[in-house]
Amino acid sequence: MRITELEKTLNNHLVAHLKGVSRSWTDNIFGYSGNGKSALVKSIATTNDCVLIKVPVAQLETADLVGTPHPVQIRPNLYVQMYALPNWLPHIRVDENNKEIYHTFEDGITRPLIDVDLLGAKAENRAELEEKLGENWKDKVKGAVLFFDEINRAFDDQMKNGIFEFIENGRLHTYQSPWNTYRVSAMNPPNAKYFVNEMTDDKAFAMRSIHYVLDATPEEWLIWAEARGINETIRDFIAADPSALMENEEPISLPNNRSPRSYEMLSVLMDETDFPSNPSTKKEIYYGTIGKDYGNNFAKHERQKFEKIPHPKEILSNYSSIRSILLEMKESRNDFLNMVNQYMLAFLSREDNAKHVFYSEEDALQITNEEQYALHPYNEQVMENFKQFVSDMYPSSKSTFMRKATNYSHMNAILINDVSIYNMLEQEATEAYESE
Repeated sequence: MRITELEKTLNNHLVAHLKGVSRSWTDNIFGYSGNGKSALVKSIATTNDCVLIKVPVAQLETADLVGTPHPVQIRPNLYVQMYALPNWLPHIRVDENNKEIYHTFEDGITRPLIDVDLLGAKAENRAELEEKLGENWKDKVKGAVLFFDEINRAFDDQMKNGIFEFIENGRLHTYQSPWNTYRVSAMNPPNAKYFVNEMTDDKAFAMRSIHYVLDATPEEWLIWAEARGINETIRDFIAADPSALMENEEPISLPNNRSPRSYEMLSVLMDETDFPSNPSTKKEIYYGTIGKDYGNNFAKHERQKFEKIPHPKEILSNYSSIRSILLEMKESRNDFLNMVNQYMLAFLSREDNAKHVFYSEEDALQITNEEQYALHPYNEQVMENFKQFVSDMYPSSKSTFMRKATNYSHMNAILINDVSIYNMLEQEATEAYESE
C-alpha cells in the first residue's frame, strides 16, 4: 500500500479506537528497514493527540517485554506465579483516592486519561504533544498508540507468546489495556539480509492481525521530505536519481490469513470505521485481512454487486427466472457460481430449510425422522428446479455438489426418492467418458 494511503488507513483506525470499537485489533506493517514505518506511526499518534509508546522488540530482554515472574502466597503452602509488569504498558491515571480519572473531550466522548508521567521516556512524542497541546497537555491526551517494532525478531518463546497475547486483545498476564489504546506492529520481511523468526509464516499470528505492505516510492518520499524540512540539496539529489534513495529489495508477500476470525475483523472495519471508497485501498485492506486470493474475490463480489447472489429458496421455487443469469455467469465467472453452490449447500444443510422448501408446510411439520420423508409427497416443481440447477453446473462440480448434499442425512432421505437425478449424473458421466 502506498505510504499516503496507509497513513490515511491507520489514521482512520486510530480514530475508530478513540471512539470505541466493538472489537479491537492490531494493524501489522511489513516493510524494509528505514522506509518510514516509525515516522508514519508517530505522525498519526501525534495528529490524534495520542501518546506514542514504541516497544523495540529486537532490543529488549524477555523480562523487559513480558515482565518479571515472582511467586505470591495466597494462603499457607499455596503460591501462584504473578508478574511484575513491564514499564511500557499504558495505565489509566488515578487520583489521590486511587480512583481512575476520566475526562470528557471536545468531541463529546468520555475517555480514561493515560498516565503519561508513569510512562516517562517511553512516551516517544512527549515534546511534539507538549508543543501541540500547550499548557496542561497531559490532560488533553486522548489515548495511547502502542507500536511494536520488529516483532519477528523476538527469538524467545516467552516473548513471542507475550506478543501473541497482546496483539490479539491488548492483554498481558493480568493486565488489560485501556479501551482507548490502539495497537500497531511492524516486521521486516524475511530474506537473506534480515535475521527473523518464524512468526511471518505462523498461521496463529497471521489471523491475529491485519497486514499491510508499505510501498514507499521515491515520489512519495520526496513529498514527505519536503513537508518535514529535509535539506533541499538532498531532495534534489533523490529527485534526479530515485535509485539513490534505497537499495532495491525483494517483493514482499502477505501471509494467507483467512479464517472466521478474519471475517469478523473485516466486518468491524467495514461497519465501525470510515471505510475507504478508493477501490485499490479497499482491496489492500481485503488482502491484509483475508489474504490475496480471497481478497480479490471479495473485491469482485463487492464491485459487481454480487452481494445479491440469488437466495437458494428463490432458486428452488422459481429457477426459470434466475437461470439466464447463472448461465451467463457460467461463461465468465466460475467463482460466482461456486459462491452460489456454497450458498445452496449451506441452506440445505439445515433440515428445517430443506423440509419447508421441498414439502408443504403441513407435511414438513409432520416429518420428525428420516423414515417419514418417504411417506409424504415432495413438491415436484421444487425437485425439478433442483435437478435443473444441478444439471446446469460445471460438469466437474456436479458429483462433488451431490456428494456434499447427500452427506446431510435429511437431504439423502429427500433425494433418494427421486432416482432420476442420479440417473442424470450417471448418464452425463458416461457421455463425458465416451467423448474423451
